Amino acid sequence: QTGFQVFTQQETLAAFINVLTKPGDRRIALVLNGDVVDFLAEEPFCYLDPEGAIEKLRRICEAEEFVEVWDALKAFVRIPGRQLVINLGNHDVELALPHVRNWLTDMLSGGDDAARGRITMAVDGAGYACAVGDKQVLCLHGNEDAWNVVDFKELLDVNRAINRGEKPPDWDANAGTRLVIDVMNKIKKKYPFVDMLKPEMDAVVPIILALEPGYLADVDRLVSVAGHGVWDWVRQKTGFLSMEEQATKEGTVEQGALLQLLGDYYGDHLDAGGTSDVETLLAEAHDRIIHDIDPKDYSGETSGETLGRLGSLTEWFKPNKKKALRKALLRKLKDDDSYNFKNKDGLFNNIDTMVSHEVDYVITGHTHLARAIKRRNPGPYYYNGGTWISTIELKEEQLDNQEEFEKNVYDKLEAASFDKLKGLILQRPHVVSVIKENRSVHGQLSLAQEDGSLEPVENTRFPEG
Repeated sequence: QTGFQVFTQQETLAAFINVLTKPGDRRIALVLNGDVVDFLAEEPFCYLDPEGAIEKLRRICEAEEFVEVWDALKAFVRIPGRQLVINLGNHDVELALPHVRNWLTDMLSGGDDAARGRITMAVDGAGYACAVGDKQVLCLHGNEDAWNVVDFKELLDVNRAINRGEKPPDWDANAGTRLVIDVMNKIKKKYPFVDMLKPEMDAVVPIILALEPGYLADVDRLVSVAGHGVWDWVRQKTGFLSMEEQATKEGTVEQGALLQLLGDYYGDHLDAGGTSDVETLLAEAHDRIIHDIDPKDYSGETSGETLGRLGSLTEWFKPNKKKALRKALLRKLKDDDSYNFKNKDGLFNNIDTMVSHEVDYVITGHTHLARAIKRRNPGPYYYNGGTWISTIELKEEQLDNQEEFEKNVYDKLEAASFDKLKGLILQRPHVVSVIKENRSVHGQLSLAQEDGSLEPVENTRFPEG
């Protein structure tokens, strides 16, 4: 986004790729592990855009914020003994379309057949599997869950239609894509930093409600999306809600889950005795959701007041938003462990269950949070490569004092300016390596340095030694 680019590590990433490009005896594969580009952030916003995808990709490849990286990748694939692997994520599904895939490989290879042969597009949903020495490695983007995973059977129908010159069938997007397109892109136009917040799960909703109470209606819409069978995904995976309640098997939203949502921000008011009135309002919202009634067609009466839309809570409570936000974040971020490399988060637990322990190294991304963990059975290991975009980590010590919080956190977020946010922004360009040295193989999580070299992160080498 112009004026607010969350990826600012172009020179470092290009330098890192250039280090790998230097000729040598060692064979090197560079795996870009999903979400290489973000089609969901490109206008016009679409769930899937077969017709406009190449133009969007062209803009991304020619943008000054990225061009050095693409040039480095072009040089990389021209070197014998190098292999570029592009794994599919949930934000770049268009790369699986045949004409888009061909355009990208042609652009990277420059029409050179040998260079083209050094590009692998892992776009069939199986991830990328390979061997390093005698060890098996599996790279998965990390969205292997019921609500965010790509429907590759449906994608096959789209590709068949494209190859036959037919109009592709409508794409039934998963909940995550609908959430981004229908709700979050609107919010990000004014507050683009929401992509940077970690931990997303506990921070975003209270912050959005404090900075822009009118967006509560959009949060209500988010709940409506959740009500169509994706509540558990929203709770665990989107990073925008923190709920204990889940959707029923029929896909309706429990009223208690809505109450919990508002409790994240309006907790003090609920505790003060307004619970029954809130529950009445939530009952109306819940009824509207499960009966799919458009908000503009619905109104309800409570104590003589019109409370038809959930967003009217902002007029009803009128809290001191700065104090409410600090308290909400203190509640939500207490003892937060998101940046702990050893934290066995939901993605780790999912992957550890799904992937056989015969696979020695499993490497994911998706969450933007780096990990290096021994799996539950002795022997195999799990890594997450984290992210190269800017992130914002809010810590408890930043929330202890109201005056300091308003000056050093709230005022910067309200400004929604990259320059203003610099004091909060973290740059942590992590790289996962699986390396064969002599007869042994080890994994390592590292931080890329400005010159492209890697600085190993302490206690993240597996096996140790």
